[in-house]
Amino acid sequence: MLFAVTARPLGLEAAPGVFWRGLRLLAVDGTCWDVADTVANEREFGRPGTTRPVGKAAFPQVRMAALVEVGTHAVLDAEVAGCRTGEVTLVARLVRSCGPGRLLLADREFLGAPLWQSFTTTGCHLLWRVPANRVLPVQHRLPDGSWLSRIHARDDGKKIHPVRVRVISYRLDGAPGAEAGGYRLVTDLLDAEQYPGRELAGLYRERWEIESVLGEIKTRQRGAKVVLPSKTPDGVRQQTWAHLLVHHALRELMAKTATVRGIHPDRLSFTDTLRAARRSVTTTPGVFSPWAAGHRTRKAPRRPPRPAPAAPTDPQPAPCRQTQDVQLPTQMGRTPHLAPARQSPDRRHHHPPTVTPVTQRHCS
Repeated sequence: MLFAVTARPLGLEAAPGVFWRGLRLLAVDGTCWDVADTVANEREFGRPGTTRPVGKAAFPQVRMAALVEVGTHAVLDAEVAGCRTGEVTLVARLVRSCGPGRLLLADREFLGAPLWQSFTTTGCHLLWRVPANRVLPVQHRLPDGSWLSRIHARDDGKKIHPVRVRVISYRLDGAPGAEAGGYRLVTDLLDAEQYPGRELAGLYRERWEIESVLGEIKTRQRGAKVVLPSKTPDGVRQQTWAHLLVHHALRELMAKTATVRGIHPDRLSFTDTLRAARRSVTTTPGVFSPWAAGHRTRKAPRRPPRPAPAAPTDPQPAPCRQTQDVQLPTQMGRTPHLAPARQSPDRRHHHPPTVTPVTQRHCS
């Protein structure tokens, strides 16, 4: 709830890299967090399998899907669930944060007619990558080389709910491996004159900014190869949302700084900002339980009172308020003498020291 009322878009329309042809650039993707290896966490979030003989990973994992503003790297919305919940399921819940005037970038694993229709219904425009095995027949060729086609949902092997899309195919010279064959993108921006295909192909590379955002949160802010330490599911969720809140606060500071300086937010270092924020913290952070106020916690047992110290068998006389001269016993034929001690400062009759006036002398 705190993140929902705090997270908001940070980039202004005049800020570089935030808008493209009047559309705010967003990106969506998912990632996983390792959490403490406890029975409660494994029961709640699950543990992914591996190819090792053991058959399961070392730690339980939490899966998170995030919606990011590309220009400022600010996380606008997120969903957290166990590792057995797919990314497509979590991304479908982020439709609530999309609307008109936005262009959403996504990777090829999210392409599907139901999810596509969920986002376009809100008025949000899409630019998603196409899997290599997806067949998109040419229905109408456009002047810029792109073409119109359709994608369908499937029910018992039958194609249902057709969606009209525009396909943009391009190739990157020198790309290694299978990527040298080219890329294909689909979008609901069907006007080739208003939204040229060459610009859309160059714009898709901005989707990789979300990978940098996840790296900022999980590697630089949390720490590389660090496990969320909470041993309870409620604590794990609290720590995940806390990391998102801290990241959004840092990105808000960076966005304001970039606006004042008139530069792109990418020109600012997230690591330097994080270090500066840590140096500015001068008080010990508060520690509180993630449990709600309605839960009652067990109070720690009260310690028994300490016994009073025993009185000495041979009590010493109370010291006087003013020390006097003391003569020590004779040792080796000599009697050391102690000078009178200074008077105690709490004496009732205190005589100020005598001040002798200094006679002025004429200096020639």
